[in-house]
Order: sequence, then C-alpha cells, then structure tokens
Amino acid sequence: ITTADRTELARLAPRPGSVCFMPNPADASIETARVFDAKRSDLSWDGLFLGTGIEKRAEQLEYLAKSLPADYRFQFGGRAKEKVHLVSTAFLDTLATGASAPNLPLDDTRPTPYLYSSDRIAQLLGQGVLAYTHAPACLEDLYGDGLVSWRTREDLVEKMARYARDDEARRRIAAAGWRTAHERTSSQKVAAAVVETAMEWPRSTDYGWPTDPVA
Repeated sequence: ITTADRTELARLAPRPGSVCFMPNPADASIETARVFDAKRSDLSWDGLFLGTGIEKRAEQLEYLAKSLPADYRFQFGGRAKEKVHLVSTAFLDTLATGASAPNLPLDDTRPTPYLYSSDRIAQLLGQGVLAYTHAPACLEDLYGDGLVSWRTREDLVEKMARYARDDEARRRIAAAGWRTAHERTSSQKVAAAVVETAMEWPRSTDYGWPTDPVA
C-alpha cells in the first residue's frame, strides 16, 4: 500500500504483519522528460495541475487561481476543469509544459497520511517537475530535498510564487527530485521489493523506505 501511516492502516483492521509500504514507482521508459533542464520562461506554465476536481480539490484550485500573483502563469486542466480525461502520452506531454505543480490532496483540511501520495508524485518527480506536497505526508522522508512541502493554502501560494521568482532554485530542487525518484523509487527497485516481500526473501538492498510490515 502507498502509505506507511500505522494509525490510518489500523482502521482497516488487517491481519497483523500483512501490510507493507511501497512507494509509487517512477519508470524511465514512461517518465522521459527533464523539465528542470528548461528555463521557466521557455515553458508554457509556471504552475500546472492536471487531475480531477472532486472533494476539496476544486476549492483548492479556485483559491490558487485567485490568490497567485497576477503575472503567475497558472493552469489547471483535465477533468478538474474541462471534464476532459487526459490519458497516455497526451497526459505526460502536457505535464511537461509546467515548471512546477501542486500535489494536491483530495482534502487539504485533514492531514495526509504518512508517506501517502497518489501516483501523481511519481509522475511529477519522474518528469522533472517541481512538486509541492502536503507537509503532513512527510514525503521528504522518501525524496529528501527533491520537493517542496506546504501546510496551508496560503503557504502553498507563497511557495509557488517564490519558486517562480527563483528559477535556479526551482531547477535545482526539481533535478534532485527527479534523480531520487528514478534511483530510489525506480520501477525495478519497487518491483524487486514487492517480490521479496511476497516471497519472504531477505532484503537484497537497503531500499530507503520502510520495508517492515506497517500493519
């Protein structure tokens, strides 16, 4: 499961020792862009969100659109805006047109479980996009200094504006996130960990994430 939050998992009452964490894998054959190589001015958007507008998501997006500086190029699309479901390479190609992207939870008024994210985190980091993630998830424990965390909507707006002004920092952090995603959480490493867990084999390496059962 893609969270290591023991409290949240306890609510599911699984058989003790039966649930293990796996990070969302980045696949170099799919996530092929290196957005951090491009200057912000050469990209279409300073900030871009692609996804659904369900639960609190639409409210968050409307707040960002209203609160970001007037010259900030922010776009959100997919089903969050136009009811259009972007798929396959169209989704990945569009994702690579934005310098950064908020990794929005469905509801930012409640804590995001420890190490949880949808597969968006692998898509963003894997494409070299600077990702802003909800601080309660503590994703820096997995990705180090390769992302930017935020706690409130106001905090998110401030950080999105800051890294639009400081493109060198944006590119540096995004490059670190891309490198960690493709090295630490590559599809090969995640698959190996899943097989070793299922077969109860000894760990072949230090994976860099919790490998003991989390529930």
